[in-house]
Amino acid sequence: MDELRIRIYQRPLRPYTSAVRKAGGNRAALAESHEIRLRCATEHLPERPLTQYGLARMMREVCETVGVTGGSDVVEWMPDAAGNFHGLEP
Repeated sequence: MDELRIRIYQRPLRPYTSAVRKAGGNRAALAESHEIRLRCATEHLPERPLTQYGLARMMREVCETVGVTGGSDVVEWMPDAAGNFHGLEP
């Protein structure tokens, strides 16, 4: 689950960093760089990445992966992790 969560967070980083670079955020003064980075973040980074990906989708994919790598009976023994995401759903 942790690997999938990290991939969800990392996926939009390349477009964000590319936009910052193109906008000159790496060469600008601090205040201007901050504004550039905020603008690029608003355009390229999801506000709630796990929620937008879908918590149910994420849980389903993790269970499918565990079932393939560890056997389908392993999924039955996995604890319910949904409580760890309390507060992420709108």
